[in-house]
This record gives sequence, structure tokens and C-alpha cells, in this order.
Amino acid sequence: MSFVARRSWDGHAADDHARAVEIVAAHGADPLAPFARRADKAYFFFGDGLLAYRTIGRTAVVSSDPVAPEGEAPLVLEAFLAFAAGQGWDVAVAAAGPDHLEAYRALGLHAVQVGAESVVDPRAFTLEGRAVRKVRQSVNRVIRRGWSVDVLAARALDEGLLREISAAEEDWRAENPCRSGFAMSMDRLWGAPEDLDDVYVLGRDPDGRLRSFLRFVPYRAGLSLDAMRRPADAPNGLMEALVVGGLEHARAAGLAEVSLNFAGFAHVMGDPAGLSGRERLLRFALSRLRGHFQLDRLIHFNEKFSPRWRPRYLVYTRRRRLASAGLRVLQAESYVPAPRPRRPEWGWDPRPVPVLSEAIS
Repeated sequence: MSFVARRSWDGHAADDHARAVEIVAAHGADPLAPFARRADKAYFFFGDGLLAYRTIGRTAVVSSDPVAPEGEAPLVLEAFLAFAAGQGWDVAVAAAGPDHLEAYRALGLHAVQVGAESVVDPRAFTLEGRAVRKVRQSVNRVIRRGWSVDVLAARALDEGLLREISAAEEDWRAENPCRSGFAMSMDRLWGAPEDLDDVYVLGRDPDGRLRSFLRFVPYRAGLSLDAMRRPADAPNGLMEALVVGGLEHARAAGLAEVSLNFAGFAHVMGDPAGLSGRERLLRFALSRLRGHFQLDRLIHFNEKFSPRWRPRYLVYTRRRRLASAGLRVLQAESYVPAPRPRRPEWGWDPRPVPVLSEAIS
């Protein structure tokens, strides 16, 4: 098989983006596959597969597992390892799933679990019963306070709604100036043609003003939660009500999965039963940082929806490079400052309303 790679951390060209969109649509069964389409990721194509990455220093940080036909993801990663070695790069895979770990280890790689992703089956989700009592109470509380929840496909958004969403986004950014994300989030709300397939859950206050929203991006099995926007003065339970709206939409559409938040170190911050001594020590250390990262709070939020937890791993090349690989992933996710990249080779018009309204028309 031949490969094509862009030796740059500057993003990718428009023709490569179009090819990546086709591969994700055909083979993107993992909830993180759609996020390969971020503008700040370079591409490595091998056969009918795709690997998305960003280079920081001399490390290529790969964005989750390669997207490829069934069973071929390890082949794509193996080819990329050879390519990276020729460039003098180390390689770290952020947020790899469990499906290919044995194949990665056969390539001489190592893996450590760094958290878990909560995945809900919308076909089984219901607001009935004691198990979801708190969620049901949250939804009822928000409705009693005069809030409303609507679910719309992006292609159904008219110019007025686009402006409202833009205003809510700007308000949220003003309250949250630091933005993170790489492997598990998109870098835009709209601008590329495939963004018309996204799903928005809109929350309006008693005055009818759009104040909060969720944005889901589709993958082959379901929907993956990307953006969560809420004002600081939102009533308790608003996010639960919006998530329920997304789950009910997914159920009506016959989807099998809805991927919610990734929870860092959920495997040690959840139920302590069965933890090893090392994991208990890590749990204690992380609990001291609770006020900074709110790890257990995110876990408790996700648990309300009775998810199954899908482990996510950091995959790295050598044991002595675990610390440096972890640092590079944190830099890629913008939790730790990294060298400033150059502008992407290809991007989208930052004026969201004209771009999406033209695409709709």
C-alpha cells in the first residue's frame, strides 16, 4: 500500500479534507472519528485509512485511533510509525480505544488508561423509574421555571437561529476564555459542508432568549457530544434537560449510541472497589486536585444517564517516554502551553452566519 502524508502541523489542504470526510463517513465507527476533521490536524493516508495528528516539538500527537476499514487501523499506525521515524519524530496516540490495544502492543507500543468515555444507549434510556429520578426532577424543574428545549438539525437552522447561537457562543466564550480540545472536540460550530449533519439542542429562558445549547456530531453508530454551552446563571438541571433532549432525538432516529463526556481518570475516581495500591494512591493524589479539575463531578454527571464506560488510553513508544508523551498530549489539548502553531493551510470563513446560510441555500 502507498501512503500520503503532510509533513506539517499547520493543518491540511481542502482536497485532503474532502478525502478525510469520505473516509470518516465510510469507516468512522468510533465516537471520536468525526473529530479527525478539525482544521488544525495534519493527515496521513494509508490505503483506505486515515490518521490525524499534530506535531509538537519532535512528537507527533495522533488524534485517537486511525479511521480505517475494519481491522486495518493497526496497519495505518504501523505505516505512520515508520514515516515518523524517518522524520525523527516520537509518536503518542491520545485517547485510543480498547479495540486495537493488542495489535498496538504487538508493534512494540505501550498503553496506559487515562480515563473513560461515557456512552449511552438511547434506545434503552427512559425517564421512568427510580434510577433516573434525579434526571427526571431536573427536567421537570427546568420546565417549571419556564425554560424550553428544542432539537434541530444544523441544516434546518435559519439565519435568525444562527445569529442566536452565535450570540450564545460569544457569551460563553466571554465567561470561558480558555478553550481546550484536540482528540475529543471540534474546533468550530460550522463552516465546512459536513457540519450541516450536526444536531443542536437549544435551551431558551422564560423570555424566549436562546441562552444555552449542545452540539452533537454524527458518527456511524450515533452521535458524539461536542459543544456544551451554558450561562453562569443557568438553573440547576439545565444541562441534564438538554442531554435528555439529545437522547430522545437519537432514540427517535433509531441510533444505537450517544457518546457523552470523556472523564479523565474515571477508572480510579469512580467506585474504589477493586483498585490496586498504585491506583488508590493516584486516586488520593487526584482528589487533592478536585477543585482544579472537578474530575469526580464530571463522573457523577455522566452516571445520571446510566452509561457504559469505554476506556481510553495513552499509547506511547517507550516506557521512558511516558512522561514526555503525556506532556505533548496535554499541550495538544491546550491544558499546558505549547509552541504556537502556524495558521492552518486550509480553514473556513470565520463569519459563521453567511457561510452556513449559503450552504443551506
